[in-house]
Amino acid sequence: MLPFFIRRLVAALRVAATVMTLAFIMTRLSGDLAISIAGSNATHADIEAVRKAYEGGVECLLA
Repeated sequence: MLPFFIRRLVAALRVAATVMTLAFIMTRLSGDLAISIAGSNATHADIEAVRKAYEGGVECLLA
């Protein structure tokens, strides 16, 4: 029974690592995230407002 749980745990860790890697790659390849967040019809002012709101980066989102 223990080998079964170990195999399942290893499989779950592989899936989690794959999902995290793909999410990281897709966010980096998508270009400017401010444009993505603001939307396709956003004005330059809207995009700058998004950049200003998130200028702290990840630390800003985690706070």
